[in-house]
Amino acid sequence: MRLEQTLLACSIVLVACAGSGSEAEQLIAGQADVMNDMAAVLESVDDASSAESAKPRMRALGERLSELEDEWQAYVASLGTEETAAQAYRSTTPREIAEAQARLSSAFTRLAMNPSLRNQMAELAREMGDAYQARR
Repeated sequence: MRLEQTLLACSIVLVACAGSGSEAEQLIAGQADVMNDMAAVLESVDDASSAESAKPRMRALGERLSELEDEWQAYVASLGTEETAAQAYRSTTPREIAEAQARLSSAFTRLAMNPSLRNQMAELAREMGDAYQARR
């Protein structure tokens, strides 16, 4: 019985430590996941019809990305100092963010280079930018 109690207590401590130490990682991974989802939506666009159907999904993903950014800002504020926040970011996997940003940028660029989709994508980018600014 005592061994079981000790193992249970150790498990609780390990779970608590893992959860508190990985909040930054979870937030960064969430942002990367959303950006990859956005890239996948854009990668599926190949004509005007699929561009139109992508817009609501992109708007929803943009909203989710903004929410995650708000959560990150709240997390950073809870750390107290900029130095601590910078350490938290470096301790995560910013490589995931960079890879997701590159994929998203590539998908947008491909569509922007397509003369028949350029205007629709520019409009979508403007709308998403305006929605982002409205939240700030």
